[in-house]
Amino acid sequence: MRLFCSKLSFVSVIAILLLVVPITAQKRIYISPDDHTDYYWTADEATYRQSFLTMIDYYLNQMDETAGNPSDQQMRWNCDGSLWMWEYERNRTPRSLRMMSRS
Repeated sequence: MRLFCSKLSFVSVIAILLLVVPITAQKRIYISPDDHTDYYWTADEATYRQSFLTMIDYYLNQMDETAGNPSDQQMRWNCDGSLWMWEYERNRTPRSLRMMSRS
């Protein structure tokens, strides 16, 4: 009987919450890859360097292409690897670095 009452109480709480808590508008959740560096795990230094540069360029270009869109439709990205930024600084033009710093 006690187990039945516990389940009944739980169901009652859920039913009350459904009645009391307002249903909000649909939310959008954007997921992006977590690109961390497992250096030398699957490639050599040159391959990793090129991968870093290519990915940073891709995301910077996406941000430029969507800059005129409404805020909720603009590309956002966080370069979370200091090695990536170090390679970018040494292998890209000053203009590219300015693009990265304003993003």
